[in-house]
Amino acid sequence: VLFRSVDRPITSPTVLSFFCEFGDPDHLVPAYVYGVATLSPSGCIFDDATSLCLGRSQTNCNYSPDCEWSTSGSCVPGCNTVSDNDVCTSRVGCHLDTDTIPALCVVDVCIGYTTEATCNTATKCYYNGTACNYKYTCDRFNDDQAGCDQAPACHFVGGTCQAKDMCPTYLTADGNCGTTACQQSCNNDLNCQLIVSGSETGLCVAKECVTCSTSNADQCDNVQGSESAPGYFRPGGLPKEVFTGSVTYGTSLGFTVSIIKNFQTLDQLFLLPSTTSTFTGSYDSRLGLLTVTGSGDAGQLTAALQAVRFVSNSRTDLQRTIVWTAMANSGDAIGPVYFTEDSIFVEFVTALQISQNAAASQCSRRRVQGVYGTLLRVNSSRVNDGVIGSVGATISGWMGGSGTLDSSAVPVWSWTALTAGTDVFFRGDALIGSSQTFSNFMSGEPSAMLLGSTRYLAMDASGKWETRDNNDNGV
Repeated sequence: VLFRSVDRPITSPTVLSFFCEFGDPDHLVPAYVYGVATLSPSGCIFDDATSLCLGRSQTNCNYSPDCEWSTSGSCVPGCNTVSDNDVCTSRVGCHLDTDTIPALCVVDVCIGYTTEATCNTATKCYYNGTACNYKYTCDRFNDDQAGCDQAPACHFVGGTCQAKDMCPTYLTADGNCGTTACQQSCNNDLNCQLIVSGSETGLCVAKECVTCSTSNADQCDNVQGSESAPGYFRPGGLPKEVFTGSVTYGTSLGFTVSIIKNFQTLDQLFLLPSTTSTFTGSYDSRLGLLTVTGSGDAGQLTAALQAVRFVSNSRTDLQRTIVWTAMANSGDAIGPVYFTEDSIFVEFVTALQISQNAAASQCSRRRVQGVYGTLLRVNSSRVNDGVIGSVGATISGWMGGSGTLDSSAVPVWSWTALTAGTDVFFRGDALIGSSQTFSNFMSGEPSAMLLGSTRYLAMDASGKWETRDNNDNGV
């Protein structure tokens, strides 16, 4: 008997992965396999953008990437302080540079060229027949390394001109800035500073804030704001150590470090360069995820964790929550990511041609330090958004929800619990309404089902839920 006939939207033809969940109040994962840190980015806080530039001399004004010397003979907030894209494009003298992600408001260096001849001498500009305008996108410099190096938002990598998002992009492949090219690029960038002493030697980072004194009046900042009443935040300064404690167990696989709260696209996590470390790191800027592979005893793992650094070029001073978790299974694309507010670990596992029932069976055999898993149950938008933003999901994956028709032929959707029983979270369907807790079904879902049949939940790469048959697995 067909309960209701609807067209079911399918965003991907098959489910090729699944989400495993580990831990709940009755099945806690041992604390020694993960750690949590909360910290704010380095930078200066000013009362507002005006006070940032107020009273500077011309030399000191030119020192700050956020200020510019006006034709009236005073230091005023520059284009860098404009956060609204529409304001930037309408402001004379500013240019919205879309080479960066997100787009940044920068000084329009082309506006001063009034003739075609002078405009064409500037590598960043072109003459459109009536005025001198910026060229767009970094790939315009693929055949011009010198022009690429001059573009403030670009750098030359692997024979092509690519967009850069922050000062560490000048670093060489080993994470250092020991080459002449890196050091020159870093020193020439008004937003960056080269660190040449201490444990952070050979790093290019955002320029730190230096409080003005009589001895450094030309290269300093009039810091006037406070943490209690921030008005304008400018990033800058040394990368911050994330984890300071020690661990008592080693790892044979490695660990992940993830920004799980207040992640910004200009945040970065990295390992300090080392010639003795048994660990290597790879950062995914889309997810705020540093994957560290390698093996070592408790001392070596402690040293690797203490070598993790956080730096940001974002103009957001919100505190970030950062967690590390030990990889638990050989062959993990990434290890499980710990969600502090929900006290659970979530792992994304790719698996070709796997049914929902087989995924549930595999989860039940996977372990994090002795705690067995189950297919993921999502009870809040915080978990749903966090999973997509932190665990590396790129394709649809099975979850732990299923739906059947009750005795009145009303669809009932529930989560499979770790302990005996199920948790109902949705009744009805998209056409007749529902009484629900949290759900994130895509448009047109949940779809209809046959009396006596069971349908299952999958989450796509955007975090939307769709309903599937058990064997929607690519076979």
